[in-house]
Amino acid sequence: MIVCITKDNLMGSKNAMGNGLLWDVKEELNYFKEKTMGHSLLFGVNTSKYVPIDKIRKTRDVYILDYSVDVPKLIEKLEGENKEIFICGGYNTYKYFLEKYIPSEIYVSILKDHVLIKESENKLYFPKLEEYGYKKEMIKEYDDFYAYVYKN
Repeated sequence: MIVCITKDNLMGSKNAMGNGLLWDVKEELNYFKEKTMGHSLLFGVNTSKYVPIDKIRKTRDVYILDYSVDVPKLIEKLEGENKEIFICGGYNTYKYFLEKYIPSEIYVSILKDHVLIKESENKLYFPKLEEYGYKKEMIKEYDDFYAYVYKN
């Protein structure tokens, strides 16, 4: 699982525009690209409307999850490949995988206070991972964010 959030767990907006993010942090987008390159990425159908799926597909396998997808069967298939599986959002997809599966690692980028966050009326918050038994470990500090990995 991989996500970028603010220090209060804000991850986006129900009324997303552009790429669906409430911030523009090239450094963090490069981190996302570096972590996920060559692997399998799972996006919820709503989130897939706002991210550049065609661009991502050039270097990664992308799967869009809607209600017609047999998720357990897809996960079983993907586990047989020699690639990591990244759950990339949105809210319902994150929540589903936290409740139905136990991701071994969750990469969380937490934006620093100086990053400009756009206003939104319908904010979406990432679930509190500690409530699912995860513990936070620091990976690295960047100019605009802190990179953590959560392990269960």
